Amino acid sequence: MKQFPNLIKSKRGRNGGTWAELYILLKIASMLDKDLEVEIYRVFIEEKILLWRDLGGDFFKELNKLIDTLSDTREKNNTGNYVSMATKVRTKLKILDTKGYNQKEHNSFVQENRAEWLKTLSFAISIGWIKSFEELTNSFDKLEVIGGQV
Repeated sequence: MKQFPNLIKSKRGRNGGTWAELYILLKIASMLDKDLEVEIYRVFIEEKILLWRDLGGDFFKELNKLIDTLSDTREKNNTGNYVSMATKVRTKLKILDTKGYNQKEHNSFVQENRAEWLKTLSFAISIGWIKSFEELTNSFDKLEVIGGQV
């Protein structure tokens, strides 16, 4: 795997999902259809959809760890709180009808908002601005959509 630094992977599916190397994918697209090639460059290169998706996932893991440190959640099973925050994010981004963050509706705009919101909330918890789960949910409700309306 190390020989393919730009590997796109999906762990969905019975047999481990789909794997593709980004530059090979671009080459194949250029041979199949010029419009497809342009669209792939736009989505993967210009919009950085994979970067935002991966950052959002990393920030969600970090937020979950920080939720465990809040005054009203410490030393508790916080699975429900993690799900609650994920649902809040999906609701605000209007993506409740799909699963995961790899669907076509989850474009770069959605991925970037998700990543930035989770990063902001994690920062606020880590420096002590948010001290409880209630404060976390109230703070999330005040976050604005970045770059327009969903």
